[in-house]
Amino acid sequence: MKKNFITKGVEAGKRADARPAPTRESGITLIALVITIIVLLILAGVTIAMVVGDNGILTRAKEAKFKEALRRI
Repeated sequence: MKKNFITKGVEAGKRADARPAPTRESGITLIALVITIIVLLILAGVTIAMVVGDNGILTRAKEAKFKEALRRI
C-alpha cells in the first residue's frame, strides 16, 4: 500500500513555498497611484502659478505695498 505524503497542509505535487495568486481586490493599483500623483502635480502647478504669476498674490501684494507707500507721502 502506497502512502500519500502530505505534510504541513501542502498537497502532493505542489511546492511548500508557493504563494497564493494575488487577488484583484487587495491594495492600491499602479494606475490609481499614477492618477493620484498627476492630480497632485496639476494642483501644485495651479497653486504655484497663482502665487508667483504676473497677476499672482505676491505681485499684487507688492503693488498694494507700493500704493500704500505713495499714499503716505
